[in-house]
Amino acid sequence: MPRVIAVTSGKGGVGKSNFVLNVGIALAMMDCSVQILDADLGLANLDVLLGIRPLRTLDDLIAGRAGLGDITIKTAYEVELIPGGSGTQQLTELNQNQIASLVESVADQARSKDFILVDTGAGISKATVGFLLTAPEVLVAVSNEPTSLTDAYALIKVLHQNGFAGRLAMFASGVNDSQEARSVYKKISNAAQRFLNCQV
Repeated sequence: MPRVIAVTSGKGGVGKSNFVLNVGIALAMMDCSVQILDADLGLANLDVLLGIRPLRTLDDLIAGRAGLGDITIKTAYEVELIPGGSGTQQLTELNQNQIASLVESVADQARSKDFILVDTGAGISKATVGFLLTAPEVLVAVSNEPTSLTDAYALIKVLHQNGFAGRLAMFASGVNDSQEARSVYKKISNAAQRFLNCQV
């Protein structure tokens, strides 16, 4: 089975989608087979970053107008993309069972892949948390700004309260050097250990 990593953030605009795309391309350049699921439901944009215009998206899959293989795109960077929908409220209203079924279908189709990267939405919406709870690994993007730090901690708290049992890690974005990155990590890590008794 492929290694499944969901990438998220408490606050938007911290470089989460760019991180997913660049990591996916870097892995492909190392001869790893990679599939990316754009699970930023209703506000997906990885297709825009790649400069492609998908004919079908997750919206068509959920509505039964297309199969998973029909919407999967092989990009010029040797990374496969399952494009999400943009401006579609229906996708934001998926329940936990629908999300779990979707993730299972993606994992089943991508059994031969080395990695599945899931780009979720920012924040603590039911859909975002639903995707994160199905992932064995969650990577939280956070910048050295009070709102980003606060929202990242809130997201980790929600996952903890919902019984997330996978591996939780984080990466600092928009920092000037490794010292600032370590400072960001310690702020989140110390708060999580002190108030939630969990490791980040």
